[in-house]
This record gives sequence, structure tokens and C-alpha cells, in this order.
Amino acid sequence: MVTPVRGFAEEFLVQKALIVDDEPCACRMMELALRGAGYDVETAHSLPEATAKFGPGTTFDLAVIDYYIANRSGADATRQLIATNPTLKVIATSGVGGIDAALDALKSGASEFLRKPFTPSCLREAARRVLAGEANSQPIEIVCREFSRQDLPGITMEIATDVIRDHYGDLRCTFELIREGNDPRRITVVMPAYFQELVLAYIDAEHVPFGDRFYQAMCEQRLASMIATSGNLPEEDEIKLDDLNATDEAWINSIMTVDLSENQTA
Repeated sequence: MVTPVRGFAEEFLVQKALIVDDEPCACRMMELALRGAGYDVETAHSLPEATAKFGPGTTFDLAVIDYYIANRSGADATRQLIATNPTLKVIATSGVGGIDAALDALKSGASEFLRKPFTPSCLREAARRVLAGEANSQPIEIVCREFSRQDLPGITMEIATDVIRDHYGDLRCTFELIREGNDPRRITVVMPAYFQELVLAYIDAEHVPFGDRFYQAMCEQRLASMIATSGNLPEEDEIKLDDLNATDEAWINSIMTVDLSENQTA
């Protein structure tokens, strides 16, 4: 429910959010993150408690639902809450489960999927997107974004620039890596045109799903895999991909499973 609230000299809108998570610390973090952004926040630690909050005369603008709350699927809860309040926007979250769970959450009616752990700013940005009506991305885009992120102990990895293509068709993706106590490093992953052809041959298709975002996510997972294997950042600032390896193929298979599922149910 959007409620007008008067400040010193202006009127602004307060949006009401419900957080559904059975982990007290995670629930509290999300509550503080959204309250700090001006939302009116309520919490629930079980699906029955969440359902009970949707009583007569009670309306929420946003619900943030843990997909595996109390070992139960949040997909049914999402459908139930949306049926109660058709204008409700839902962000599904999960720290367990794989790509199939993310796709299922999106198909159940969630507008966004966030893979735990995520930062308060990430949650606030997702909330802003869905409530502004900007979260109209295809499921494959959201899954690429969330599952290309790798958990690297002690290292934060962010996309530093947009994808750049040169006149030869080679693709360059630059990432900024920050290790606690060290200056940030920028590392560029180069995916030559012939490597992209290897990917297309592997999936037996003329195009990859979601275009360059797919290749960007693939560069990210390759860099993260290298760091996880060696335990250190690469010495060089530019890495060129030469051939598909088993990790690349496993990642491609997982993403293509999402793409096929999406097409079969469209």
C-alpha cells in the first residue's frame, strides 16, 4: 500500500514491504536495508505467518521471499500471495539450490531473483527496479546475472566496463577485483571470435541466449574459476581464452537448460 507522508516541505510516498525469511540475521539485514531506504517494513519467519499478514485491508507493494524457507518451496507462497494481492511485486532469494530453483521462482511470479549472499545495496536496487516496473528482463538474463557471480573468499569481483567488441569480432570484458587490504586490480578477459564460434558449435546454435550478456557471464565464471583453483589473482592483467574446458562446458549446459525450459513453457 502506498501511503502519502508529509515531510518538512514536501510529500513523498512510503511503500510497504514484507520480508519472509526464517533466518533471523538475514531477515534483520534485509529489514534494515529497506527501512534505511524509506520503506515501511514488516517481517515474517514462516509462510503461514506471511499469509496471515495479508488480512482484510492489508496490502503490500513488495514481498522478499526466501525460496527455501523452512525447507519448503517459496514458489507456492509466491503464487498464493500474488493471488491475494495481484499488484504485489516479489523478489525471490535463495542461498541453496541451483539454476532450476531460480527459474522456478521467476515462473511462479517473482520479478527478480537474488542469490544469497547479497549486499543491502543489491537488495535496495532490486526493490527499486521491480517497483519502478523496470524488472522486465527475460529469465535467462536474470539467471545469467545471478549465477555468473562466484563466491570468492576474501575477494570482491565486479563488472568494471561494458562489453567491448573490436573490428575482428573479439570480445573484451573487464572486471575489478578487490582483495581486503590490497589496491583494486582490473583484469580483462578476451574472448576471441573463434572461441565464440566454438561455443556456438558446442550448443549447435546460430546465437547464444541473450547475446553478449551470455559471453560476459562466461568470461566472469572462467576468471572466477581460475582464481578459485590457484587461490590467487592472476599475475597478468589480460587473459585470453583459447579453448573450451570442462568447467566452461558445465556452465554452458546449466544455462542452456534454463533457456530450453523457458522456451518450452513460453
